[in-house]
Amino acid sequence: MSAIPIEVKLPSTPYRVWVGDNLQQNIIVALKDLSPSSLMLVTDSNVAPLHAVAFIDLIKQVAPAKTMSVPAGENSKNLDQLSRLYDFALTEPALDRDSVVVALGGGMVGDLAGFFAATLMRGVRLVQIPTSLLAMLDSSVGGKTAVNHARGKNMIGAFHQPSSVFCDINVLQTLPDRELRSAISEAIKCALLGQMALFTWLENSVDMLLRRDPNALRHCVTTCVQFKGAIVEKDERETGKERILLNLGHTLGHAVETLMGGKMLHGEAIAIGLLAAMRVSAKHAALPVPAIKRIENLIRKAGFDPTIPAALKDEDILKVISADKKRAANGTIKFVVCPRLGHAVALDVKLDAQLIKDMRG
Repeated sequence: MSAIPIEVKLPSTPYRVWVGDNLQQNIIVALKDLSPSSLMLVTDSNVAPLHAVAFIDLIKQVAPAKTMSVPAGENSKNLDQLSRLYDFALTEPALDRDSVVVALGGGMVGDLAGFFAATLMRGVRLVQIPTSLLAMLDSSVGGKTAVNHARGKNMIGAFHQPSSVFCDINVLQTLPDRELRSAISEAIKCALLGQMALFTWLENSVDMLLRRDPNALRHCVTTCVQFKGAIVEKDERETGKERILLNLGHTLGHAVETLMGGKMLHGEAIAIGLLAAMRVSAKHAALPVPAIKRIENLIRKAGFDPTIPAALKDEDILKVISADKKRAANGTIKFVVCPRLGHAVALDVKLDAQLIKDMRG
């Protein structure tokens, strides 16, 4: 099937997201259009044995290239690995201002390599080649790049839009089942924000996604990328009322992910956060109880346990959320809620023990 181009029409840095199968030729054409002096492929220890050789051979057709792999896992999204990338980039043959960084991997690699590209010599160009469904649906599009800090996820980062993004459905065939399932929570989030047709489709077709049906995967990725791209066009740097809505489920989700210390995948934590956000929506935005049950049914059908782990104490959750970037000085936090399915708003909600109780339900 031919590749589907999706335009992200930003005034300063417009770019194209490609969704399809076997996108090698599209990648070569896009890289040649950038006329790079050299290329640096950044990947991780899980993806490298599966895909790095093929992709490094591919991009070497365009310009001299070198590869660096970081240890797989969220724990690599830190300043130490960032420093290693700088050292490797500046070792001969060194990158220069006309070089291009190519991120080949999941969300961790995309975020880390993206922040590396944003800060190397005040910014070099970036191409994203996501290899996980979660990265295709979310992190590879929109230009958010970051590393984590002891105080929380994504505390150190920058906006740095890619020059191109390539979502090749074929690479998902090597994705572990747990990683594939984890991404479905982001598709549910997208549906809750304004894609009710997608929500209904997920209710009927989530099994097809879990079976890696190519048509189902293409439909899900295309729909979510188009939706996210439209939001980014309206509010590139989250200064308005649009892009903050993409944080639905992430206030608690990020806290759970942090407190679980790597035992829970991002999408698994977001599934917990989504149901918690619906409980808060019932209290603060009058979301009907039957809607909450419908959402919970879909989350469980996708294979998630949306229960906040009993081992996590309310005071620990509150402490982590209190370090969230959306916290205000007056003791409130911008919390994304849904007054109804398919519509979301951000409200100022008091950041206290009652909020945690509301999220637990």
